Amino acid sequence: MGTPEGFDWVWTMTLGETTDSGSSPEPAPELKPHMQSLYMAACARPARDEALEAAIVDLLRFLDGASSRTHDNCWVVSNFIMPGDDHWEEDWSELPERYVDLLGIMGHELWQAATDPEWAEQFGGTPKQILELISKNPDSE
Repeated sequence: MGTPEGFDWVWTMTLGETTDSGSSPEPAPELKPHMQSLYMAACARPARDEALEAAIVDLLRFLDGASSRTHDNCWVVSNFIMPGDDHWEEDWSELPERYVDLLGIMGHELWQAATDPEWAEQFGGTPKQILELISKNPDSE
């Protein structure tokens, strides 16, 4: 189960990293509660699909806004998710496959959504594309 202390540790580690542009990330203050909701939902055991999906959708809707789809916001989300099982209190690779796939896309592709949207779109990594994946019936994939 995730704890606020566990979230704060991963958040602080992520903000302490250097971005691909060589600077420290400065995400919007509004990003942190979205990330905490995602972390807590992904670390809940047993997994609660509805809460996890709601947290992912909420975060992606935030990032899909023109003013919040910044390099630092997208970079922080990707790098927060990327280490997943290495730094999180629970291994998100144990979640249902659908959520492992969504978090994997967010961790690997989302960081380019602001600086190179054409690249991100080519690999299905824009917030809008990931939201479209969520709206699909998992049985039809």
